[in-house]
Amino acid sequence: MDTKMPDNENSHVARLNRYLPFSPSHDQIYEEYQQSEDSLKLPTRAIDYALAVIKKGATLLVLTGDAGHGKTHICRRMIEEHLGFTQEQARVLLNTKCDGDDIIRHADNLDAVRGLRVFKDFSELPVSVASERIEGLGVGEDAVTVICANEGRLRTVLESCEPDSFNAELKAEFSSSFRDGLASRTGKIHIINLNYQSIATSDNRKRSLLIEAMHQWTSGTRWRTCATCDSRQVCPVLANQHMLSDQSAELSRVRRKNLEMLFSTTERLGGVVTIREMLMVVAYLLTSGLSC
Repeated sequence: MDTKMPDNENSHVARLNRYLPFSPSHDQIYEEYQQSEDSLKLPTRAIDYALAVIKKGATLLVLTGDAGHGKTHICRRMIEEHLGFTQEQARVLLNTKCDGDDIIRHADNLDAVRGLRVFKDFSELPVSVASERIEGLGVGEDAVTVICANEGRLRTVLESCEPDSFNAELKAEFSSSFRDGLASRTGKIHIINLNYQSIATSDNRKRSLLIEAMHQWTSGTRWRTCATCDSRQVCPVLANQHMLSDQSAELSRVRRKNLEMLFSTTERLGGVVTIREMLMVVAYLLTSGLSC
């Protein structure tokens, strides 16, 4: 029996496996530990909205929603695209300067660009401390504050507020966003609820996040090394890539659309599917947990 091992290894397959929760090295699931060389850059309306309102004079952005929706990812993208840092630099800042104690200024010290004060783990603060930090935001400063917090924790913090306080103002904005669906009433405070974000809905301009993730992970140069692999004719991972690639046969398009319909139906029935969960599914569809 021929037991010859493949003469080349596709590092992209190993990277995909790090998105799987049952892998001992599932670091790619978390934004803080993702590797820059193959980080997905999914275009979302939330990111577009956040960048737009910062330019229009927003003073506070609250990113809320279930774990895995991309709150930390949005913070990293804002540091890159608003403040001019590279992806690698933004990740360093994400892990060292985003506890709310520092204002991150533009990479080139452009005075015309307001800095960012980021609380990427606001839910971890004790309620009394979190309330004090919010109250301090009522004092004007030349920076945009970004708070990442899950909905329940933020409600607990805001419930303890005093009348006529900045906490009370934020509580009113937060509550009204659930009643009328508006992200902002004043143009200064913006509530971006990522639980309203769909991973399966597309429009005329963009693919759905699901289809975009499959497109990025099945195309380009990521699979080039497989073309010269001795095992390419019998490789199940490469077969999965062919079956989902938008560069393959018509049947591949049907498979992608059916997967999109499955996720879309889940969302329309009231289920919330996070971007993290979607990426786990796509990674598993491609690798089945197999290594290269």
